[in-house]
Amino acid sequence: MSVYGLGHDVVDVVAFGGQLAEPGSRMRNLFSVREVRQASARARLKNDGEAVHLAAKWAGKEAFLKAWCEALGEGDYPFTLDDFPWSGVEILDDSRGVPHVTLTGRLAEAFRDSIGGVLGGAGASGVEGVGRSGIGSTSGLGAGGAETSPYAVMRGSRPVDPSMGPYAVMRGASGTSSRGAASGAAGNLPARIHVSLSHDGPVASAVVVIDGD
Repeated sequence: MSVYGLGHDVVDVVAFGGQLAEPGSRMRNLFSVREVRQASARARLKNDGEAVHLAAKWAGKEAFLKAWCEALGEGDYPFTLDDFPWSGVEILDDSRGVPHVTLTGRLAEAFRDSIGGVLGGAGASGVEGVGRSGIGSTSGLGAGGAETSPYAVMRGSRPVDPSMGPYAVMRGASGTSSRGAASGAAGNLPARIHVSLSHDGPVASAVVVIDGD
């Protein structure tokens, strides 16, 4: 097995909840309808607040983007920070509570094409989204745990400073197609996406691995 990309993110749950509640906040627009519905259902079931579950999903989205950026290396990135379709990266639990990464629409197609380029064209026909938490248990990170992502959460209308880190922008936009690729394309494909989530006390975290045979 070869690992092409590894990403990790930590989110402060209280601060994230505050951003969700801010008047005019656009944070909810960065999640899909299915993600919001699942987070609300989990919150009702566990009586622990929607923000906890959305924070974990947000950590998963950012961890995925970091892993993708690492896999692409110095190659062209298909999106910029301004047009990255965050809601197209869905972090959803299955019926057993196991988290999965599902890619939709133009983001799914861009991911397939870009990873296909990394693999010399071997993966251009699709990438299997297998978001099992097989990279380790979802243990907590302990106390502290401030949000560490360099491109971080969109705070209302305030822009994110692209100079904050190497993953701040998917630089070099290269004409992504929007032909509406199928969500989570399946098949005997060389790349898989694994995700592990945790929400322990004040922090939520995620690790994403992109690997292949």
